[in-house]
Amino acid sequence: MLALIGVLLLGILPGLLITVGLSVMLLLGRESRPLTSVLGRIPGTNAYANVEVVPEAEVRDDLLIFRLDAALMFINATWMRDSLRDLLAQRETPPRVVLLDLSFSPDLDIKALDVLAKLNDYVGERGSALWITGAHKAVRDMLIHGEEIGTIARIPRFLTIGDALAALDDPQAAAMEAVTQKEER
Repeated sequence: MLALIGVLLLGILPGLLITVGLSVMLLLGRESRPLTSVLGRIPGTNAYANVEVVPEAEVRDDLLIFRLDAALMFINATWMRDSLRDLLAQRETPPRVVLLDLSFSPDLDIKALDVLAKLNDYVGERGSALWITGAHKAVRDMLIHGEEIGTIARIPRFLTIGDALAALDDPQAAAMEAVTQKEER
């Protein structure tokens, strides 16, 4: 509808250019503040869901599973960090592990890597560990080779939430994951 009005009032090229510009601005505005989810395990399954959508989903006191429901990138990285900080501030006791699900992120940019490194430091200062799950291969490669960006290469990475929970429940498994990460380099 906007394109039609723009074309009728301004002509074909100016109308379409204004429409494309407005569409890009709307897209960037939406991506700058995407939805976030705290995940819990659906009882009787190995599936995880947003606890606001599935209230019966089980949440552990020693774990916070956080997912950005969009790709993590420069336009929303700081907002994601602030959202996670707010969630941590609301808890009476810090969780042992903050598990960040990056399954919506096919790639990361420099800003996102920088925010992850600083978030890792922030979470560590509060007595928790930041772990990452669901990272695509390109993201895992960037995390492995991101040594130049603070502590990011030392963040434990897991393919699935289940793998991360197994490591949380069995410290020996966590040690094996660390060995695997060293072999990836």
